[in-house]
Amino acid sequence: MLPRAVTAAQLLAFQSQLAVEVNRSSAPRKRHHKFSPAFRLLWVVLSKFLDGWEDLVHVMKPETVKRWHSRAFRAW
Repeated sequence: MLPRAVTAAQLLAFQSQLAVEVNRSSAPRKRHHKFSPAFRLLWVVLSKFLDGWEDLVHVMKPETVKRWHSRAFRAW
């Protein structure tokens, strides 16, 4: 059985991606969707603290999250 915090983080990961997909389906067709800064920050944090986060990614590539992390680190 997973600890409650891990389960909550996984649920947050799925809900954030579902919100992006719902937003995409209601918006006119665009070639690429821009992720919000809050979404990017959420995934950078999840990637640092959640083991196996790569298996939870469905709307972007894990390499994208890693790139967001390196850009945020450089900006800091």
